[in-house]
Amino acid sequence: MSDLIDIHTLIKNIKVNLLKLSKVKRTKKVLEQKYLEANGLYDKYIKCRSELDIKVSKGYVKQEELKYILIICEEIESYYQRIQNFCLENEQSLSTVNTMTEFDMKTASSLLPVMTGEEECTKKLIDALEFYSQNIKKEHESLLISFVLKTRISRHAKLRLASNYDTSADLIKDMKNNLLTKQSATALQLELLQSRQGSQSIEEFGKKLEDLFVELTISQADGKEDAYKMFRPVNEKLAIQRFTEGLRNGRLSTILTARDYSELKDVIRAAKDEERAHQGHSTSAETVFAAQHRGRHRNRLRGIRYLLGLITEGAQEVLLTIREDVDVITVRLRIRETIIAITGIILIC
Repeated sequence: MSDLIDIHTLIKNIKVNLLKLSKVKRTKKVLEQKYLEANGLYDKYIKCRSELDIKVSKGYVKQEELKYILIICEEIESYYQRIQNFCLENEQSLSTVNTMTEFDMKTASSLLPVMTGEEECTKKLIDALEFYSQNIKKEHESLLISFVLKTRISRHAKLRLASNYDTSADLIKDMKNNLLTKQSATALQLELLQSRQGSQSIEEFGKKLEDLFVELTISQADGKEDAYKMFRPVNEKLAIQRFTEGLRNGRLSTILTARDYSELKDVIRAAKDEERAHQGHSTSAETVFAAQHRGRHRNRLRGIRYLLGLITEGAQEVLLTIREDVDVITVRLRIRETIIAITGIILIC
């Protein structure tokens, strides 16, 4: 848990520092350094996440703690993605100020991960390759291509790729087409439209829709920037609608629909805030009810004590009358009063 918090703090600082950089200070060296730092932290995060999954499966993590951990994990992934996007978006400006460098084996080894067979790792390799290829001199591009094909690609992946490429752009295109799982846009859209919260928490339901929304947009855009810009707002609006309609709490669904959010992350955050506020209100109502119940319980106890006193007194008098050989009718009356008192206790309880 403490490791995750440390990673969260460090990667957040990298993101903040990058955004604060002026255009003059956004040099290739600085961006590369920050990118490598973020990569290192993200690798540690992946290991921590794997260990956490094992603990969760064994029931070692409490539900309250798990919710907090999931929020931290979500923010770490968000910060890392923003760092990647920031570095990639500044590639063109780096080229225009002549910051192209020679191919460096040490930098490439740190920046480009070795494929493990997991798709997430493959995506990370493609992103890093795309970033690095646009920041080295053209005459060194063949060295980069050779380095990737010989040292970063798994044996299974080599069977799906050519043995050599003229440009890194061709290699990247082939890697995207042959190494990444292609998901049908129709299937993704159908899954998105049929999604409901069910037994999931709001956090889990929102994360699922975010993933579907992103995958659907990528699938429809097919690598075209203009298509991505066109499909993104349409799909996000669809995801927002599905999120609000798919919530199991009808009251919450109505509230969120009326607010007409434009971004999915905002409506998810609002849903979690509303849920917490409602839980707090419910707790207050339960406290009032409990206090009223305790008051009624005390009154009932007083009544029971009073009746028990009558019973005790009646029983004592019965015993006295028996010992003093008083008239039998009097004894019967005392016994009758005692029975009535006992009946009263039973009715109250």
